[in-house]
Amino acid sequence: MLPEVSIPTNAVIVVSLFGLAVAVLSALETKVKWIAAFCARFGDGCRQTADYTMLGFPISWWGGVYYILLIGATATVRPLVFWLVFAGLGFELTFVYILVVIRAFCVFCFLNAFVVAVLVAVVFEPAAFWPALATTLAVFIASYFLIWRENRSRLAPETESVGKQPNVLAEIDGKSVMAEEVERPISDKLYELETGIYRMKKERLEKVVRDRLLKLEAERQGRTVRQLAEEVTEDAEKDKRQQALREYAEGLKEVHNVTIHLEKPEPRRFSIVSEDGSPAAGPEDAPVMVAEFSDYKCPACRAGKDEVRKVKEHYQDRVRWVFKNFPLPQHEGADKMALAAHCAEEQGAFWEYHERLFSEVEESDTGTLLNAAEGIDLDVEKFRRCLEEERHRDRIRRDWEAGRQAGVTATPTFIINGSLLSGKPSFEEFSEMIEEELESAKNQ
Repeated sequence: MLPEVSIPTNAVIVVSLFGLAVAVLSALETKVKWIAAFCARFGDGCRQTADYTMLGFPISWWGGVYYILLIGATATVRPLVFWLVFAGLGFELTFVYILVVIRAFCVFCFLNAFVVAVLVAVVFEPAAFWPALATTLAVFIASYFLIWRENRSRLAPETESVGKQPNVLAEIDGKSVMAEEVERPISDKLYELETGIYRMKKERLEKVVRDRLLKLEAERQGRTVRQLAEEVTEDAEKDKRQQALREYAEGLKEVHNVTIHLEKPEPRRFSIVSEDGSPAAGPEDAPVMVAEFSDYKCPACRAGKDEVRKVKEHYQDRVRWVFKNFPLPQHEGADKMALAAHCAEEQGAFWEYHERLFSEVEESDTGTLLNAAEGIDLDVEKFRRCLEEERHRDRIRRDWEAGRQAGVTATPTFIINGSLLSGKPSFEEFSEMIEEELESAKNQ
């Protein structure tokens, strides 16, 4: 029987409210941009654990329910508080063990562990040691079994053999080489290959579906496919007959209830790139952030500026556009042009000078860069001193390191809410990804 335990009501409620706030923030990590950016500062642990479930529900939801129950019990059934606190300790030990197993650090998990530790300190009494230990161990065993059973594919080698772990590609002296570590630097190329395979399958699938629909319709009418095709295309010009046939088959989809299950590959998502003081245009609370990694001497970057300009003009206050420097080693002088752009930024003219570099300036010698500054009425002497001192060299280095960490390997590369789009994208390609993000933000 449980000895009499004194429950400090106010302390339990205050600590539980803090725990509830942590659980809510954890649940919103994949949905709210600034929370994702905050978590990313501590590594990928939050993202790694965000999809963990128990009985089909995300772990963060269980945390929220737990603290609501604890607050309710404190207000109505105080003897239950003791059992709930030590049940929470057992569950928290399970998740701490899992974090150790997968070698991850999750800032919200750490905060929650701190909250549970405070609750234990508040309600624990030596006389209740054995009931507390029994409760903790029982919940630890049960919760570990449930979480392991539902999330075994995400657990590291210590839980299952390496051969069964798709996220572990190799081991060196017992330390794992994870798939993300290999894929991140080449994510744009992998996505390009996957998209190419998808397009080939889609094209072939459309032909198979079209041929079967025409065959079904021809059988329904008691005719051959050839006769049906000739009738459908008889009024079309020679070079438009295939288009007429495709449009006719498209209309048959509704009649025959066609469902397409082929899915387009999802872009690989990584942590949203932090602005880190970079030049930005658009409202800070815009639902979509585009981080552009570019090089002032990159031919593809120059050729794609018109499309970038169209995207900015079209989406305006719905997109936050952040510029990041990624001068490639083979483009001599690109880093000096990047320095010059930030010297112009000191005088409040980054974007104007930036546009001039891409559209009018081809050389990177000091004289040319000074002339460009004079052309937009900057203080040329101040600009010269900034350029000679290479005042913004560290900023360019930080941009480069952020790009490499995010998987950037070439220019231009655009990271749209964590998804990479590289090469010289068309307006349509930009729009497709941005619209998906806007729709996702609308549904949150």
